[in-house]
Amino acid sequence: DILAENREKVLRSLCEAGEISIHIVGVGDPDAEYFIPLKRLPDGCPDRDAGYLVQREGPGKDQLINTRADTVALQELARELGGTYAHSQTGSEVSKMVADILAMERVVIATQHRVEYTDLTEYLVMAALVLLGALLILKTP
Repeated sequence: DILAENREKVLRSLCEAGEISIHIVGVGDPDAEYFIPLKRLPDGCPDRDAGYLVQREGPGKDQLINTRADTVALQELARELGGTYAHSQTGSEVSKMVADILAMERVVIATQHRVEYTDLTEYLVMAALVLLGALLILKTP
């Protein structure tokens, strides 16, 4: 299992990089197997016209590769990385799950207050000259 073999190395490198949390969101039925799409549409759905990943060598050569989420391993990995694991059967709840994670993780680092001044002198002088010109025109017999 590649995940199990490399988990310690990955965790160590993440710890060395600083404090981070990795949150994992799974989508689909964890008991069902799915083919791995070669391409996805902009909405995230598999592009069925592009095809699916095929085994290139070894046993099962030229057969479609399927996958199934190992929710227990994903929960354990998320916990070890200081994050959470959430699962959505249909995918419709993913945006709310991500928003909840962001709200939980969002930290204000600093705030900045900026005041901008605009010099209105030239506009006031121009308005005064226009009014003065209008007065001169109106007072002239």
